[in-house]
Order: sequence, then C-alpha cells, then structure tokens
Amino acid sequence: MDDHAKTQLNELLRHYFWPDGPGCAAVVHQRGQLLFESAVGMSHGPQPSPLRLTDRIDLASCSKMFTATAIMQLVEQGRLRLADPISQWFDIPSNPEHRPIQVIDCMRHTSGIEDYLQAGMYTEPAALTQTGIQQTLMNALIEAVPGVAHHYSNSNYVLLAQIIEQVTQDSYTDHLQHHQFQPLGIDAEFLPQHDGWVLAGSGFAELVPSDHIWVEVLGDGGIGLSAPAAAAWFQALIGGRLVQQQTFKQMTQQQCLDDGTPFDYGLGLLLESDQRGQWFGHNGSWTGSTCVMGHYPTDDLSVVILANEFMAPVERLGMQMHRLLTDN
Repeated sequence: MDDHAKTQLNELLRHYFWPDGPGCAAVVHQRGQLLFESAVGMSHGPQPSPLRLTDRIDLASCSKMFTATAIMQLVEQGRLRLADPISQWFDIPSNPEHRPIQVIDCMRHTSGIEDYLQAGMYTEPAALTQTGIQQTLMNALIEAVPGVAHHYSNSNYVLLAQIIEQVTQDSYTDHLQHHQFQPLGIDAEFLPQHDGWVLAGSGFAELVPSDHIWVEVLGDGGIGLSAPAAAAWFQALIGGRLVQQQTFKQMTQQQCLDDGTPFDYGLGLLLESDQRGQWFGHNGSWTGSTCVMGHYPTDDLSVVILANEFMAPVERLGMQMHRLLTDN
C-alpha cells in the first residue's frame, strides 16, 4: 500500500473519530499480509489518553465467532456432532410436537430460544447474574420450537459455551486460551470491565461516558482483545490454522430453515452481499464498545475495527475502507 492510500485511510478514521473523542483501532489485511493499522481518538478512564493499538476492547458479539470455532474444533475431534440434541447436556422435557433442539440450531440461531438480552442495556441487573440468566435459559428451552425461524438470540451462544465446558470438562476461558489464543501468541481477557462512551442519539442528548454493564456469562460476548490480536485471530481462522479449510467453508455457507428457506447466517458468522460482492464475519456492540470483523473473499481483504463507543458506525467505516482500497 502506498503512502497516499494510508493517508486516505487515516483521514477516513479521523472523519468518524475525533482526536479528543471516543477511540477506534483498525487493522486491514489482504491476501494474508498486513496492509494497514492505526488507532485514533482517546481511551476512556479517570485519565483519558490517546487510544493505542495495543489497548484491549470488548468484542461484544464478535465473540460468537470464537465460540463457534471452539464448537467446530470439537466436531473435527469427534467429541460432538452438530446434529446432537442439546438435551444431552441440559434437562429439557421432550416435546412430541417438534424435533429436538440440536447444536446446529444454536450455532445458526434457529433454536427458537428467547434472547435473555431482549431488553438490551435496560435488562434488570438481577437478570444478568449467572443465576438469573440460567433461569431465563431453562424457561426459554421449555417453550422453544426449533427450525421454523431464524431469530438472533444471545442465549444460543451462552448455551454453546456451557456445552463446550461439559464436553471438555474445562472452563470456557481456559479452553479458548489453550486451543485458540495461546497457540497464536494472543493475549486475551474475558469479561472485560472497560468503560467507554455512549453516543448522542442512543437515548442521550450528547456524548457521555458509559459505565460497563456487567454480564456474568460468556459465549455470546465478553472477550477482550486488541485490534491487531483480533485481526491475527481472524487471519488464522480464514487461513485454516484454527479449523480445517473444509470446516471453515462449512461455517461460511448460508443456512436454511427446516422447510428449506435460506437466511444470511452461517455457523457463527454473518453473511452479507451487495453490489461490491460478498462479506462474512460478525459485528457486536455493548456498553462502551462497537466492533466489526469482516472479510471480503472476492478481494481476499479483511477489515477489523474496534471502537470504545456504544453503537459507533464501524460497519459503515469498514465498507468505506474496503471501497477506498479496491477503487484505488
């Protein structure tokens, strides 16, 4: 990449993130090679300082890709099957009126299980404890009808994390450390309590500091990485170093309901397409962070953007970075 393109990318970052406001770190790879990395804006805390590339940010729902990868690693090892009913691990009464909920239903959000975060940031604190969430999940399992609709639900990935723990007899955090992060030399943290920013228009009149809302479960979110670390992990997934290429291809395939109706989600990956081609990856936002990790296969180009601001326009920024790089 020439200096002019780098200057354009930095100007684009500064258009969305002011030097003295919330911060953003972005990393771009193409054909497995690092093209660009930069951080703009400020960290948030008692003494804000310029955001660094090495600063860790809560990946929010981008964490689902890591949970899905752990499940697919276990599938490759023959320790579980995507068609396994989750009643193997949870006490769910059988219902003769519909088929059992399978692991794959949780992976692609066709389980019919209600989202424990339906109220988002306004969820009652007691409902975000392990006890509160587990009670919500068990009640939702009784009512769920799988395979008839694609309904994005964080509950699915909390259950998948618990399945990982029961299959491996290891904690979710230790399992990911041993099988994803340590082999790649990545320094990760879990359930980060980083404060961030909430933008005007998100129920607030102006940009305000945001206290982190504590959620006591993992699987659906709660992984904290720096942008270069997240990008390195994403490159390892795409490049066949975390799962086999055939497995990764399966993760990126469009899924269908039981009646054959397709929808734009794979196994732990969002799938999108527009006039500029296809895209897969994930996005996420929680109190004090918004992230996107996406890959454009036609151009073999990946963009990872982590911001310490709730509902920051990182997806739009990522699309504009892709357009700038491919139009040059």
